[in-house]
Amino acid sequence: MMPELGFAIPAVGQKYPRSSVPAQLVAAAVQDEHPDRLEAMEDQLFGAMFRELRDISDPAELRAAARAAGLPEGLVDRALADPALRDRVFAEHQEGLDAGVTGIPALVVPGYAPVTGAVPLDVLRRAFAEVVDSPEART
Repeated sequence: MMPELGFAIPAVGQKYPRSSVPAQLVAAAVQDEHPDRLEAMEDQLFGAMFRELRDISDPAELRAAARAAGLPEGLVDRALADPALRDRVFAEHQEGLDAGVTGIPALVVPGYAPVTGAVPLDVLRRAFAEVVDSPEART
């Protein structure tokens, strides 16, 4: 719905990421070690996956994204090899599932069902209006 974002549609049979876990591990490491570069890394991952149709489960692609985001490439290999980081990412994933999150993006407001997926802006506005206008919000 927003052509300015430049989404590309993969061709049938085109290589596509096998998993988002490697990118999540790298993003978690960036958040821990270089929080000021997290937005830049997320932009690189988003562009690589959705505009350029690159395989962000490939460590070489993750290193390229890290370089472009101004991060040391060694962070990628450390993140992918860190069992504690993997445990944390999977625990955070489970926490999302337990909260009812079944897709991304997701908006979670305590006491309300999550709004998941790429929903139209008017749906998000209605969700926010309901939360803001609720009796709990007025106290």
